[in-house]
Parts: sequence; structure tokens; C-alpha cells
Amino acid sequence: MDQSATSEGVEFCDLDGQSITKHPGELNGESVVLKNLKDCSVYLLDYTGEVEVTGCTSCQIFIGPVDGPAIFSNCKDCQVAVAAQQFQAKACTDVEFGLYCATQPTVAASTGLRFSCWMGAYPGLAAHFRAAGLNPGNNHWDKVQDISADSGAEATFELVEAVHYWVVPLADAGPLENPVSAADGSRYQPGVDHTPADGGEPTTLLGSAAAAIGRAGAAAAAAPAAAAATVSNALFGAPEENGDAGGGGFFSSAPAENGHAGGSASQGAVGAGREHPKVAAVRAAVRERLAKQEADEASSKDALVQKAASYLETFYQKRNTAKSQRAKENRGAEMAAAVAGPEGDGEWEKALSLINFSFGRPSGSDLSRYKTALQTGCATLPGDRYGILNQDVVALEALFSDEELRALGAQQQCLVAAVLDGHGMLGEAAASRCCAAALRSLRQSALRTSTLAQLGPKGLDALLQDAFLQGHAGALTVYRKPPLQYSYPSGSRLLDRYTLRTGGERAMYASARAGARLLECGTTCTLALLQGRSLAVANAGDSSAVLGWALPGGGYEAEELTVRHCCREAGEAERFRRDHSASIELLLADGYISVKQGRWKGYQLSMTRALGHDLLAHHGVVPTPTVAGPRELPASAACLVLASDGVWDAMTPAEAVNFVMDAVERGATTQAAAEALAARSVEIAQEQCCEADNTTAAVLVFGRHHGE
Repeated sequence: MDQSATSEGVEFCDLDGQSITKHPGELNGESVVLKNLKDCSVYLLDYTGEVEVTGCTSCQIFIGPVDGPAIFSNCKDCQVAVAAQQFQAKACTDVEFGLYCATQPTVAASTGLRFSCWMGAYPGLAAHFRAAGLNPGNNHWDKVQDISADSGAEATFELVEAVHYWVVPLADAGPLENPVSAADGSRYQPGVDHTPADGGEPTTLLGSAAAAIGRAGAAAAAAPAAAAATVSNALFGAPEENGDAGGGGFFSSAPAENGHAGGSASQGAVGAGREHPKVAAVRAAVRERLAKQEADEASSKDALVQKAASYLETFYQKRNTAKSQRAKENRGAEMAAAVAGPEGDGEWEKALSLINFSFGRPSGSDLSRYKTALQTGCATLPGDRYGILNQDVVALEALFSDEELRALGAQQQCLVAAVLDGHGMLGEAAASRCCAAALRSLRQSALRTSTLAQLGPKGLDALLQDAFLQGHAGALTVYRKPPLQYSYPSGSRLLDRYTLRTGGERAMYASARAGARLLECGTTCTLALLQGRSLAVANAGDSSAVLGWALPGGGYEAEELTVRHCCREAGEAERFRRDHSASIELLLADGYISVKQGRWKGYQLSMTRALGHDLLAHHGVVPTPTVAGPRELPASAACLVLASDGVWDAMTPAEAVNFVMDAVERGATTQAAAEALAARSVEIAQEQCCEADNTTAAVLVFGRHHGE
């Protein structure tokens, strides 16, 4: 038998007339590939990570729960039972599927496909559903979508009712199990005679030939082709004596009339020209159920249309009334201001005196436009380098709740902004946990009783060092307790499913389709604290914070408040040459540090400091932040921009500041300006490099500069 076990899973290739069985406990989440099999019987009686079936012809394939995708391509004349998280069939012809699928199944470029509800049973099946993370009550077998069909075209598959359980007894392995309900809601009961009331064929196949799959199947080992034929007849149904093949396996001998075009119906068990009574009953039940479903959907649609019309009418009435009331109040305030004149000593105080702060918040408006001192916004985009995966995290929030401020007495509110850029297989989880732990540390810190100014440089440095240390510890939990399986979106419709391998020198995540990747992760962190006009910043990694200043003659200049920790920064380069030259090489042209020797030889990283990065902790990559502040912001301070390298690789600090302020001066909210900054950075990266990194920005606009 051409079987190979690799670091990426188990493969069966180029077999003819063979019987293949994997018993419970022999796969344990491994990935399986079945390729170019002909006239084979395959039984995967265990849970798997993902399964690919390619180029199989005239095979009978039973696949236990799959914690990931089950992908069938270029298969023909096969009978299949499969339970999977995702299901896809492409370029398949005349294949019958008994299906459990936790998500919507899809087919493409296929013909003659028949789908019925999963009705498989073997000892230990319920435990394998749990191990694969599949909910037996969440079966979407009948929600098949043909993604290659034109709109309005007839489908290339049909849904049918299963009339037989496909049972696989195993010697000394316990009772048969099937936790999934049949299409009619009934549950499988081991040992019960499922003979139809009309006297038709039994719906349970417990023939003794199925025991050939038991561990003591010596006869099957001696004559695999004969054993396969015997098991096939027992499990799928033997051919009719008159030469007709019958429905076989799960399936009835006639399709349900559900509007799907597909393969031809067979004659049934009672002879040519006559319809089996059970088939007739199934046909009638399906027809009745579909008619009821169509009527219910029509009634529901009418009710929703009426409800929506009523809601819109009420909404527009309330909106018009509120607009009229606000206009009336505005006119009154303008008249009063014209009579009284502006108050205050300076231009800013006079402007404030003309604003009526008693107005309620208009529905749908940005609350920040009513704040006199600050306007904020943030945005994050995945770019396209990593498909749909975004490993950036952004936070922009008040440090204390209103209830906490009341309990703290006269303590002043503090705003925190943070941008984190994760890297590695689990980078998004590392960034998320790091952010949560750092914010939790800040909320429990001396900021509860002291202001930034009162803390001073030394107190603030100690506070932020501790917050970053707590964030580092939170991110490390991802690396030190990684999940056994991980899905990494690669841009395709399906996810690449990786399984953790820890037996070798390096811990790896392996996938049957996308190869193996090193287990490593970490994150940058750039954080700013704003309390009144006091500002403090800290960062580790190559994310950065920039302060924008208004120039007397117009326009804005930028001041970078943080240090970008990479090998091109003079201080970081000197630190590595001094302390780590024996193990680390600085690739200045590429902007990477590279390990020269040891178990991680050849590994490269673009930053010299990171949180949660344990892999190069002994080679100089530390979580220690650079801290600046506190400092008082003068009136000329216009904005603060925190961003990941997705922005700074596309724009200079001055370009980013002027882009934001130009948008705000043209009437955009700060939220819209942040979104525009991220979007423009992605466009520039795509134009210059043909791909864009994850891109994230948090923007704060101060005082009169927010342009409202």
C-alpha cells in the first residue's frame, strides 16, 4: 500500500482495489490526503485536521469528523460520508455525499452531485465530534451553494433523503454511535431495527460483513480486494437481482423534488416501473416541507417590508422634528450672541462664549465635535500582504470610568492611545493580550491618585516600564501555551489549518497544504497618555508616535516623539554590536537582524525590541520601552499621530501630519481623517511595492485645530 506519513500528515496515493482503514486513535487530528485512488474502500474512523481527496474514481470513502476543511476535487463515481468544519467539491462528477458541515458547503464546476444528511455511525464517533469542535446540532448539509453557477441558473446538484445508516462496527470497541440527527429529526439508536412501517428495506445495515473492518480482520488483510467488495455490499447495499444498481449507501432511489437538477433516479427496490413506497413517502414529505417553507418565507418577507416601512416613516418624522427644533434654538442663540457680543480676554475664550453647550447630541453625529479640547479617531486595515489577516491592534479610550473618577475624588481623567503590530504565526493574539495586560496595569497604577505632572519623569518612567512588562507577560502566554491547531488566512476562501509539532529541535506548525512554519510571535507597542495638556509616550518596536505643530505662516511640521527600534537606528545598532555581535548580524541594507549561529541560525527579525518575543530574548531582543515625558503641550500643538509601520513605510512624519490636518481643515472629522490616512498609506504601499502591510493609525487633534 502506497502510504506515507510526513510532518504534514498522512497520504494515500495511487492505489487500485485496496481497503484502507484508520482506527480510532491512529490519526488524532492529523491531516490526510487521498490522491488518485481507484475502486478503493477508505475508512477514516478518527478525527482529523483537514482532508484533501483528489482524483479518486469509483471509491467508497467514510471520513470521520474533520476539524477544518474537507476538499474534494476531480473525483468521479464515488460514494462518500464526511463530517467537516468546511466542505468544498470542485470539478467532481456523479458523487454521492452523506454530509455533515458546520458551515455552508460549496461546489464548483461539478455535475451529478447528490447530497443527503450525514447518517454514519461507528464506536466513539460522539467523542470525535467533540475533539474536532463540531456541534452535532449545527448541520448545514442542505445549504449547498454552487459558486460557479450564473445567477438564476439551475444548480448542478440535488438534495436527497437518506434511507440507510452507514454503520461501521469495530471489534471490542463499544456500541455504535451517531450524535447527528437525521433530516427528519430522528436520532440513531444502536441495535434498533429501523425497518420502515410500510415493510420496505431496513434503514440500518448491520451485516456481518461490516465486521471485516474490525481490528481482527485477517481475511481482509489476506484478500483486500475481496474484503473490500464484501464490505462495500454490506455498507452501501448490494446490487439488485434484476441488474439495477439501486440507491445504495445513504441515498433513496429517487431525488427529492427541490428544484435542483442532477443525476438520474434509479428504479428502486420493487422493480422497474414501480416506485418504492418509502421513496414515494419521502418525495411527498419533501414536497410538503418545501411548499411550507416557501409560504413561510413569503409571509415573513411581507411582514418585514411592512415593519421597515413603518420604522422609516417614524424615523423621518422624528428626524425632521429634531432638525426644526435645533434650527430654532440656533437662531435664538445667534440673536442672543449678536446682542451680548463675545466674552473673554483672548480669541479662543471669545469663540467658546459663542457656542451653546446646552444642545443635545444630534442622532448620528460625532460626539467629538462638541469637545472643546480634543477630537479623536482611529482606523486599522489589513492591507493585502497577509490576505485577510490583520495582526495590528489599536486602543483609544479613557483610562477610568465615570464611576471610578467619582470614587477617586478630584483625580483628572487620563486618555490612553496605543498601537500594536503583531508578528509571527500567533502575532494577532500576542498583540491583543499585550494590549489588554498593559491597559489593566495602567488602570491599577499610581495614575489613580497622581497626575502625570505630579509623577514627574522618574515616576512616569517606572509606571510605564511596569505597564510594558505586564504587557510583555501577557503576550508571552501566547508563545508558551500555544494552541494545538491554528488557522492562518492566506487569502483563499479556505483557511490553512496548522497543527503544532513539538517533537524536534524547533517547535513548528505543520499544514498539509501550506508546509510548515516556525512557532514564533511577538508585538510592537506604542502608547501615549494625555491628561489635560500633559503628554507622555513610550514605545518598543518600530511603531511610532508623531506630534504635529502649527507653523506661524501656515502649514505644519512634525516631531517624532519615539525611537524606532530597528537595526538602522544608531543607538540600537551600537547596542547589538557591543553586546550581541557574536550571535547577531546586522543586515542594514534589508533592515533586519539575523541570527548567525545556534538553533535559530538564519532567523531574521525587522525590530530590535518587541513584547512577547521569547525566541530571540537571549540575542538582544528586549521588551524594554523608550519613555518620554511628561511634557506640557503649548497652544501651537495641533495633533498627535500614533501608527504602525504600515503608515511610516508609506509617509514621512511631516506628510502624515499635514495629510491629517488638511483633512480636518476641509471639514472631516478626526475619525474620517484617521481612516483616510490608513487608506492612503495602503494605496501608496501598493503603488510602490505591489503589496501593503497591516496599517493602523490613532489620531488626536487638539483645541482650536480640530476645525469644527
